[in-house]
Amino acid sequence: FLTPSKDFLTKKNIIYILVGTLIARTVGIGGTLLLNATGVTQTANDEAIGQLFTGENPLLIILLIGIAAPIMEEIVFRGGIVGYLFKDLPVVGIIVSSVLFGLMHSPTNIISFLIYGLIGLTCAIAYFKTRRLEVSIAIHFLNNILPALVLAFGIS
Repeated sequence: FLTPSKDFLTKKNIIYILVGTLIARTVGIGGTLLLNATGVTQTANDEAIGQLFTGENPLLIILLIGIAAPIMEEIVFRGGIVGYLFKDLPVVGIIVSSVLFGLMHSPTNIISFLIYGLIGLTCAIAYFKTRRLEVSIAIHFLNNILPALVLAFGIS
């Protein structure tokens, strides 16, 4: 499951990437709006990332948040958990990987857990349906790259 190639760019996979990205961004934006309605401005994960990377080189921010994190997290959560540990129990693997993905992002309330858990679920289903790690990586990349660019260049 770790041999990337260009042949993953089929029409079906591109549709999964586009729809998955739309779902992930909708969950992220909708979840943030719900958090704002409760008086919380951002998730603890976003706050920690903002503090950690304030003043850092924009290229480093883009490489780590926009590129490295999606690759590493998808290898572990989708490839490792769904594709390897639970390959014979895919529904269990999808649930476990989504829950652990949500918990790994330091939720402090149910809304922040659901934001990350549902994004993880989106990536897990895309991986399971396509059997291509590149598809879930692409969704994760497209979900992360805009916030990474905003953080890197101080755009608000």
